[in-house]
Parts: sequence; structure tokens; C-alpha cells
Amino acid sequence: MENIKEQGVFKIYFKGTELEANQHFNLSFYYHSENVENFKDFQTFMLNYNQLTREKQNSSFSNIIKVVTFGDVKEMDIQNYYVILRTVSNNPADDKEDKERQGYLIVRTKKNEHLIVGYWPFPYFTHHREVNLNPIINLKNMLQQPGKFNDILMVT
Repeated sequence: MENIKEQGVFKIYFKGTELEANQHFNLSFYYHSENVENFKDFQTFMLNYNQLTREKQNSSFSNIIKVVTFGDVKEMDIQNYYVILRTVSNNPADDKEDKERQGYLIVRTKKNEHLIVGYWPFPYFTHHREVNLNPIINLKNMLQQPGKFNDILMVT
């Protein structure tokens, strides 16, 4: 296995709760130019995602307050950020130790392209790099089989 290294990081800051008004939370999404995927079917994905939201199988809300980039993150004229977070249950018995948290960072550019540019946490990023997973197929499967995932959330 090669030494897998990110080229950059998108640090996403979220608003805290009303009870913690001065606190902000953040996640770091890891970027590598070879992992950027053009998500041409994003509008269809969003329609299907919103249908699951209406059925109360996932959640969506606006909560991103700031994005800071580090490293060699290619300038893409980004207009919008979409964070998709989920928990995968690897064990049907649903033991807490067998749950894996995963996340994707999707951006919309000024050219109206939707690109998958980041992965969270770092072990999930390295897993994508090692086995060359297709994130678009992975996200579509999430919508087709939402029962395999817990806590599906989209934050804009």
C-alpha cells in the first residue's frame, strides 16, 4: 500500500446550538485531485433525497457558516457547499463499536457543476483512495437502501 496523502483540506464550520451560541463546530474534509468526481446527476439525487426527507428517513438543514481551505485545494469558483453525513451500521445487531461515520463534501461551482471534492473522516478518505470507490454510486446506493444507514444528514 502506498503512503496515501491528501493534497488539501476543506475545514467546514457549523453554527452551534442556541444553548452554546458562542461555540462553533467543524469537520475537516480531505481533498485529492484524483478523487474529484463530477456529479452530473446531482439534481436527480436531490429530488430523491428530498423525497426521503419527506418520509422522515433523513434530515436536511442550513448550518454552514464558514469554509476555510488549506493546502493545494484547486480554485474552482465555488458557490455552494453541501455536506452529506451518515452512519453506516456494519453489524445487524447494531453494536456501537461497529458503526462507521462517513461524509462527503459536494460543491456547486459558478459553471453550475456539482463536484464531490472531500471525504470525512481521514480513514474514510484513505479507504476511498485504496479501493478506488465511486462516491456517486455509493451516494445513489444510500438513497436506494436507506435502511443500511443511520443518521443521514445533509447540511448546506
